[in-house]
Amino acid sequence: MKHILHHFVGWYGAIVILLAFAFVSFGILGANTILYQLMNFTGALTLIYYSSSKKDYPTTVLNIFWAFIAIVAITKLF
Repeated sequence: MKHILHHFVGWYGAIVILLAFAFVSFGILGANTILYQLMNFTGALTLIYYSSSKKDYPTTVLNIFWAFIAIVAITKLF
């Protein structure tokens, strides 16, 4: 069961970041919306967990920065 949950977390992160990108690209969401930034943040967090468990450190570092940027953007919205 833990193996399935682990993969689900990784897939969630990949899908939600891809959806966020598509939504902004096609004008469904604006880049300055809380939903867009939360999608980026939660996607990045789950990919940090997944990639670090696979010892995929370049992807882990990328997503640490991705999450940091999302947090900064969220704080600017308020």
